[in-house]
Amino acid sequence: MNNEEDYWNGYLLGFIAGEGCFHISVMDQRKNSWKTKRKNKLKFEIKPALIIVLCDEDIESLEFVQKKLGFGSISLMKKNPNSNLLIQKQFFVSGLKRCKKVKEIIDKYKFIGRKGRDYLLWKEAIEIMENKEHLTKEGILKIAKIRDSMNRVGKTGKPKDYRDYNWFKANLE
Repeated sequence: MNNEEDYWNGYLLGFIAGEGCFHISVMDQRKNSWKTKRKNKLKFEIKPALIIVLCDEDIESLEFVQKKLGFGSISLMKKNPNSNLLIQKQFFVSGLKRCKKVKEIIDKYKFIGRKGRDYLLWKEAIEIMENKEHLTKEGILKIAKIRDSMNRVGKTGKPKDYRDYNWFKANLE
């Protein structure tokens, strides 16, 4: 590695550690089977994602990350009209192929703390997907369990409509 590459990767990891979130969505497509890829007979779509959120004034930083990676999208986050918070923008990378590229960069270095733990869980889910295990009931349940352990916030941990491991286990029977 050269100094420029180390600088860039350090910049990316710093952003992720401070403002990023590793995410895994598991979408129930049973009622909308046309949306689910034909390979997945279980009708659940799993997508890993990386999200970095900054205030609108820092858009140049998100654009820099997007340019250096060569992919990802930047969008305006919905703002509550009753809120006096600053307008925020999010950089969003989704899907196995692109998240694998992000994983390859991060694996050259090491996260510590809570973000490091979340990264290792996210990485484990990506590896399950790389092995095509996510197309099986057991794989979906593994990913649901991993997802339940990630990104704990507040006292309750997850939104009240969150579909956890137990929901998937009951609905995959």
